[in-house]
Amino acid sequence: MGRRAPGRNSKGYLLKVYCLLFILAVGSIGVGYGAFSDGLQLAATVYTGNIAPVFLDGSPSLTKHLVTSG
Repeated sequence: MGRRAPGRNSKGYLLKVYCLLFILAVGSIGVGYGAFSDGLQLAATVYTGNIAPVFLDGSPSLTKHLVTSG
């Protein structure tokens, strides 16, 4: 009955906060160094799809139309 629930001042909480701050600081230093030394390159490819909405009997229906050549 004399035990208290751990609060924000517990050692475990402070250790987690310090570890998180350390990781964020080291990550920021790495990104800054990469940008400064022109070694930071970001490349991305985006693929998008096509849909053709078809309305049959007044209700919307999303079906794919296959276009064949020839």
